Amino acid sequence: MAYDDAAQTENGAAGTAGATGTDGAADGDEVREGFHVEHVAVSEASEGQPWFEWIIAGCIVLAVIAALTRHITVGVGILVLTSWLTALVRLFFGDDSPWKVRSRAFDVAIGLCLGLGIAIVYYSIMTMY
Repeated sequence: MAYDDAAQTENGAAGTAGATGTDGAADGDEVREGFHVEHVAVSEASEGQPWFEWIIAGCIVLAVIAALTRHITVGVGILVLTSWLTALVRLFFGDDSPWKVRSRAFDVAIGLCLGLGIAIVYYSIMTMY
C-alpha cells in the first residue's frame, strides 16, 4: 500500500515527508527513511505450549468451582499457587518454558506479584470480618 505525502496514513494521521513505501507487514524487513526496520514475528509457534495453557485453564476452572461451592479459601489458594507455579516454571525453564507471555522477567514478575496480590487482598477481606 503506497502513501503519498498529503494523504492519510494507515492510522489516520497526516502523512509526513518521506513516508512513502509499503507497510511491510508481510515483507519481513524493509528500509524506510534510511533506517533498517526488522519486523518481529509474533506467532503461537514461538509462544507457550497449548497443553500447559490448558492445564492452567483447568486450574482456574477448579478455583471457580471451589469458590462456587463455598470453599473460597481453597479457590484462592489454587489461584495463588497456579500464579506462582507459572512464574517458577518460566524462571527455571527460561526460553524452553511451556509458559510464555512476554519476556522472562515480565512473566516472572507478573506471576509472583499477581499471586501475592490475590493473597493479600483475600487476607485483608477476611480480616475485615
